Amino acid sequence: MRFLSLTDYILTAYNVKKHQVSGPEWLATERYDIQGKVPDGIPSADVREKMREMLQVLLEERFKLKYHYETRELPVYALVVGKGGSKLKESPLDPEAAAAKTLDVVVNNSNRGTTVSLPGGASITYGFLVLEAKKVDMRGLVDNLARFVDRPVIDDTGLKGTYDFKLDFSVEELKSLMRTSGSDPNQLGGLPDQGTSIMTSLQTLGLKLEARKAPMQVFVVDSVEKTPTAN
Repeated sequence: MRFLSLTDYILTAYNVKKHQVSGPEWLATERYDIQGKVPDGIPSADVREKMREMLQVLLEERFKLKYHYETRELPVYALVVGKGGSKLKESPLDPEAAAAKTLDVVVNNSNRGTTVSLPGGASITYGFLVLEAKKVDMRGLVDNLARFVDRPVIDDTGLKGTYDFKLDFSVEELKSLMRTSGSDPNQLGGLPDQGTSIMTSLQTLGLKLEARKAPMQVFVVDSVEKTPTAN
């Protein structure tokens, strides 16, 4: 993990999302190069969790990170089913793939865009102004929607299956996606705004986003050092 902000490292180490982190502004701007090696003999299935534990220790010992969790009422969008009902059609997970214990996420880049392959035969492809999902549940949908809008998204659809769907989005929403993923939207240059708003695109699926407030768990940084202790 190289040249990321402390916010990014906290997201990885404590398995929280960006909207859940409350702390000084410099957490998101100061960048650090952190390198480490997982000890030999750790089973591959446990490597990711071991990396989280090691990163937690580093943040708490080297950066003197102190924190607590609390619940706050935050502005959110709730994903709900529209008046006409859901237009989604279920696409069940592949039974053999779903039974596999691996949680590996595979990212492939091609002319069609970037495809993230998920367990159970599910996948999400990010193309230019279009997102295509295969066998994705509502949790996966709200997690992706939150990348495009200005507040967290929660699932209030009551839909329990997995689905195939396509969502269009606009250039402005693409810029938001780039910012949340750590990319510079200025790379798009003077590209004019075009495309369909993801809010409008959701309506074709019989879904919509409602603005409301909801209790959310927040990772509160009590204190942290900007300069870590030396190696």
